Amino acid sequence: KYGVQEYWIVNPILNTIQVYSLNQDGLYEQIAVIKDTGVVNSKFFPDFSVDLAEIFKWDEKNSIIKDLTIIKSET
Repeated sequence: KYGVQEYWIVNPILNTIQVYSLNQDGLYEQIAVIKDTGVVNSKFFPDFSVDLAEIFKWDEKNSIIKDLTIIKSET
């Protein structure tokens, strides 16, 4: 409807990027799932790429997820 040809879902907790592209039937297809390392390239912007090792490289002082606490259920 709005002409978005491609979109990416970035998950910093799982260190993944999912790439979806609009197909000829007007439906989105998942065209890539990359985890931890590798390079993701845009289908529509040939000069745009993302190196996962760089964006998911965390350290204590630069992390955006500094105080994430995971509570495990005891059921």
